[in-house]
Amino acid sequence: RVPQNEIDPNQNAGALYFAEGMYIHPDDSFNGNNANNASYRRITINGTNWALTLQGSTFQQKPAIFAWQEHGGGVGVADPNVVLTPVDVPDDGRFWIATKVTNNGNGTWHYQYAIQNITSFRSGGSFAVPVNDAVVTGVEFRDINYHSGEPFDPTDWTKGAGAGEVNWVAPQPYSAN
Repeated sequence: RVPQNEIDPNQNAGALYFAEGMYIHPDDSFNGNNANNASYRRITINGTNWALTLQGSTFQQKPAIFAWQEHGGGVGVADPNVVLTPVDVPDDGRFWIATKVTNNGNGTWHYQYAIQNITSFRSGGSFAVPVNDAVVTGVEFRDINYHSGEPFDPTDWTKGAGAGEVNWVAPQPYSAN
């Protein structure tokens, strides 16, 4: 679920879009194969009727977060500045964290993080990045808009900086929501 202004080709010249499919079967989890069920594919969007058209091949057994690294410089052009890290939570599931650090050329840096929950049942409740004594500005948070009665709290996570870290925290713990 994405706002139209974010997928309008006229407002986002040069943007690339990707769709992901996830295939789930009980035997995968039982056999330890639950971290390879997502695949992604590039799509184009018609800004008049919002029709989606599949492009190229499907990247099997890779979640769409990989597209940032594999196509971050354009179609089929990798962005070597994007680093992907799997995070496995014992007895729960896997997250992928993608990071990109860009030198602004004026003594400051721009940090971007994307986190995708692949198989964590309990979800994530917080994310923190150590910053030591760095001056931090422009902290943002973006997520998806839930719909159709999904049982998730749509409230944005709180964000903050201090005590040597930048952090984002869910509005309620998993046990409450």
